[in-house]
Amino acid sequence: MLAIVYIVTMTPSAEVQLRSATGWQDHDWSPFIRDAEVVGKRMRYVDMGTGDPLVLVHGVGGAWQTWLLNLQGLAARHRVIAIDVPGFGQSDPLPAAPDMSAYVASIAGLLDQLGLHRVTILGHSLGGVAAMRFALEHPERTASLVLVDGGGIKMAAARLRMVVGSLIVIHAVMSREAVVRALVRRPRLRRAAMSGMVPDPAIATAALTHELVSIFASTGLVNALKSGSRDDIGDYAERITTPTLLIWGDRDQVVPLAVAQRLAARLPQARLVTFAGVGHCPMLEQADRFNDLVADWVDELPGA
Repeated sequence: MLAIVYIVTMTPSAEVQLRSATGWQDHDWSPFIRDAEVVGKRMRYVDMGTGDPLVLVHGVGGAWQTWLLNLQGLAARHRVIAIDVPGFGQSDPLPAAPDMSAYVASIAGLLDQLGLHRVTILGHSLGGVAAMRFALEHPERTASLVLVDGGGIKMAAARLRMVVGSLIVIHAVMSREAVVRALVRRPRLRRAAMSGMVPDPAIATAALTHELVSIFASTGLVNALKSGSRDDIGDYAERITTPTLLIWGDRDQVVPLAVAQRLAARLPQARLVTFAGVGHCPMLEQADRFNDLVADWVDELPGA
């Protein structure tokens, strides 16, 4: 079912990378989980590590747990703040029909409370749209951008209706705890549910499946998709002068590599790194390589 949103093709080498980063299930995350009140709404985030701050923004159907294979690796070298975007995870939703600037305002409000004036914003999938919009509206606060198969595709009305309809069905199904328990217990169902994110049942462990499937049923899912689909990055890409690292799977069927190539050509300071044989989720598919690449990027920024 998640394959409706994430269509990922992986290679055996990617499987090895994923297995090597799975120590997350032995880690106690509770000391790092925080809640803040931003514009009268609760916002959940994870805050760990020290150094130059890196803010992680997940995509549709995600939450801070999207980065379970990356948090420890990145926090070993930098301060990492992984947020639940409003309407996802444990963050309260925004008012009906928000535009992308409303999500950006929530991120900026959280950073104000944390006293962070200049950060690197990393956005995956639809989170890449929010990251780019943040850089456009707050260039003085954006040390750099990292776009991970993110930047969005403006959808025609008919396609948007089809995708939204599919997501409504998925949301209704995943909201039932009995369904989640069934997926976790049965290897065949785990394979069906996780086929869009991980390559085989051996990697789709009960623990990882439970984490990623459980967070998919979020109240803000449809609104976020509608907002992102209306935000045409082509209207303002040239105006984003922030140094930008694009990390893309060359087999991504959700946001194809051609989108990354067009973005890289239009962003004034862009570097594109392609992960061969990888689909929509490089941070899961080749976690160790991903972590090193992002940490090195932040270290190499002027003034880091």
